[in-house]
Amino acid sequence: LSDRVKCAEWTRKLASLPDDNLETSKIKNEYAQLLRIQVRNHCLHGPFDHPPPERSLCPLAECLGSIMCKEVSLR
Repeated sequence: LSDRVKCAEWTRKLASLPDDNLETSKIKNEYAQLLRIQVRNHCLHGPFDHPPPERSLCPLAECLGSIMCKEVSLR
């Protein structure tokens, strides 16, 4: 998938998350801030390498930790 498509899918996913829960709002804001930084730097990576999951998003720190563990185990 192109970065443009991945960005659109992630934006749709984040926009679809409810704002009625503090924890969900925090997760949504963390992903949105990281996506904004990566778009500004013209480089999508980490959780944005792939389309967003169908299920709910886990906290960003947990997601990044999981990605790092997978990278370390591959080496």
